[in-house]
This record gives sequence, structure tokens and C-alpha cells, in this order.
Amino acid sequence: MHFLTQHGMVVPDGLGGDIESGRVHGYTDVEQDRSRGSSRTVKGGQSIQDYIIDWPSGLDISGDPVIVHQSQNRPGAWDVEFDPGGARTFVTVDSLNDARLAGHTILFFHMMWLSQILEPNMGDVFFTACRFVETGRPGTRNQSGGLYNP
Repeated sequence: MHFLTQHGMVVPDGLGGDIESGRVHGYTDVEQDRSRGSSRTVKGGQSIQDYIIDWPSGLDISGDPVIVHQSQNRPGAWDVEFDPGGARTFVTVDSLNDARLAGHTILFFHMMWLSQILEPNMGDVFFTACRFVETGRPGTRNQSGGLYNP
């Protein structure tokens, strides 16, 4: 899992677009550096925060986005909408590792816990979401959930 911002920080729209378009390379673990835009890579078997992923608001989404829903007809599967602004093709996949999703930015239609999304042997995953959840109190941000060990 590659994080391009520190916990409690937002991902600037331009940096998110660079990640989604594959223009960001060379990750290092600089978790103690707290500078905006710095990265952290967590390897398989290590624990990570179980963030909530929500629909992006006010952002330009790059990377040929697809919209994903948990399948209503096949438990454990995902319904995927390709070309959401155009022809809108729909397929159902058993895994987010499905080759048809390679190279796409995956957007989740409903709020999802990261632990509901990650799967064993998923390979490199780039987290292009802000790493905080609003608590509803003015001026506060708080992490939701515990740790997730994929």
C-alpha cells in the first residue's frame, strides 16, 4: 500500500491526478517527516489504519475511472461501471484484482472500509484519498477505525 500523504493530511488534487495517471514514482518510507505530499509504503503483512473510503468531492479524477459497488446478486463480488461519463458498460468481477480493472482509478459508490476492499496478493495499491475522516466538530479531524492487516 503506497500512501502519498501523511495521516491527518489531504491529498492535493494535482498530486492525486499524478498518482492516478501513473506519473508518481520512487516511493520511500518517510512517515516521520510529516511534510505534505511525502510518501509511505507499507508492505504486505504489516498493519495499517482501516480508513473509510468515500466518494470524492470537488476533485478532478484522472486514470480512466471506474465506479465499483458491492454486488447485490453475487455476495463477495463487485459490480463495476466502466466509462461512467459515456457509454457506461457494466461487468461483475469476483475480485478487485481482475485484469479488466488494471490501469483504472477505482471509485467506490458507497462508503467502504479499507479492510472491505483490500485482498491478499493484491500487489501494489496506491491510496489516492485523504488520510482523515471529519468528526463533524468544527476544526477537527479524526481517524476512523483500527488497524487492518491485509
